[in-house]
Amino acid sequence: MDIVDQLKRYNIEKPYRFHMPGHKGKNIFSPKDDTLMYGNDITEIEGMDNLHNPKGVIKDMLDQIAATYGVRRTFMSTNGSTTSLHAAILGLTNPKDNVIISRDCHKAVYNAMILGDLNPVYLPVSANKDIGLLNLYDLTDFEKTIKNTDAKVVVITYPSYFGICCNIEEIVRLVHKHNKLIIVDEAHGSHLKFSGLLPISAEEAGADIIIQSAHKTLPALTQTSMLHVNSNIDTSRIESYLSILMTSSPSYLMMVSLEQSVRFMVDNAKILLEKNLNTIDKLAKEYTGAGKVFKDRNFFLSNNVYDFDSSKLLFRLAEAGIVATCGKRLLRNRYNIEMEMADTEYING
Repeated sequence: MDIVDQLKRYNIEKPYRFHMPGHKGKNIFSPKDDTLMYGNDITEIEGMDNLHNPKGVIKDMLDQIAATYGVRRTFMSTNGSTTSLHAAILGLTNPKDNVIISRDCHKAVYNAMILGDLNPVYLPVSANKDIGLLNLYDLTDFEKTIKNTDAKVVVITYPSYFGICCNIEEIVRLVHKHNKLIIVDEAHGSHLKFSGLLPISAEEAGADIIIQSAHKTLPALTQTSMLHVNSNIDTSRIESYLSILMTSSPSYLMMVSLEQSVRFMVDNAKILLEKNLNTIDKLAKEYTGAGKVFKDRNFFLSNNVYDFDSSKLLFRLAEAGIVATCGKRLLRNRYNIEMEMADTEYING
């Protein structure tokens, strides 16, 4: 079966999509909008600017996004946050440098360590048996680790794939106290900025570099990524690595997708996120508590988690004696619901 046949089959079945990308297979801009059609798949012709050296419409887009997120500069990667992470880490380090990283970092961080011939210094983490997930950071241990190394850069993930949030404001403060820079992999947090009902965003917390995967929680095409610069650091090497590592033929469909998605969030996110959070709150009232598997913000906060992204849907099927991967398959086969991922304990959507 060809890829296109498999895609057609999936769309004919019309599953309820609780997985990325954030557009959920719908043209949310306008039913008749042909923005993402073949006619707009072009190259760097006159008047269309160049992502590798933006001076016109692409620069305007990036400036508008930077203003929306309240950062000094924004860069875009059409190679996803993998390339954004590689460029940020390589652009701020030299070979043989120590880099402080969290053990739950995305594999892109580990690959950047290999590419840059860098040495990892691991932040201590431990399992939280009450929630069946990793604890993020004990602040005392965190500070002890960062002050006892000559590393100039710290890399952490916020929020986690499961929506777990550390005390990002205090972590940023500690990193800056010891004259280091912090890169935050906020791949799952590009929506946080748009609602006061959600945890604070890394850019609002003052992180130096923030990497976001727009396609994960915004209605953008897969591989659209933003690299935000929040402080007065020299970005020349980061820009150079972005150009080296990213395709020389970046997709204009991805660029317009990012532009339209951020604009959509500016115009609609506050109302839509509040509506979604109210729906999830109703679900929580019905399906949380003794013997129930839906886990909401109250559950995590009562089990020593600093904060939680309440827009996440987490079902801890292990408490019902069900292996979550099997539960995910059951939801698809019996109820036509496709969740994003599952491990042995949780289904995540």
